[in-house]
Amino acid sequence: RETTTLQRAILDCAEYAMIYTDAKGTIRVINPAAERLFGYRADELIDKATPQILHPDEHAPRWTLEGSTIGLISLPPGAESHSAEFDMRRRDGSLFPASLSVSIVRDTPGQIRGYLGIIADIPQRVDAESRIRHLAHYDNLTSLPNRSLLNEHLAEAIGDAHERHRSVAVLFADL
Repeated sequence: RETTTLQRAILDCAEYAMIYTDAKGTIRVINPAAERLFGYRADELIDKATPQILHPDEHAPRWTLEGSTIGLISLPPGAESHSAEFDMRRRDGSLFPASLSVSIVRDTPGQIRGYLGIIADIPQRVDAESRIRHLAHYDNLTSLPNRSLLNEHLAEAIGDAHERHRSVAVLFADL
């Protein structure tokens, strides 16, 4: 019971959308991040086939994971996981670019029990990466460029001057 409680807590607080399906590709577990990302409640997705929510074109070719049609990821022979990026569909019909990683879940004898899909909203990831880059190069309080950005620009200027056989001058005022 403690293990189940811990697993549920991990799923509930995960930042990424997580969907667990059985071996046939029917959704069995969905975490709150997936509910927010797709705009469905868990009870609306449980017992549904994943391709219905994953891909905007219902006539798109379905790829397989070791013979099970579950969506748009195809595992190479012998692989236990695979990742791909493509458009996914929200409940309201809007499309968004996403990264999907699928892993095979096996039982103790090694039989496929299901698949775990972890979905990252690419624009959200790009925004987070952009924010991290900004924090690395600008002061958090004033948003003024910091020493790290100065060093990068100075290295570029010295490199350009070296290539063109020119000089570079730096004026530094310590406040």
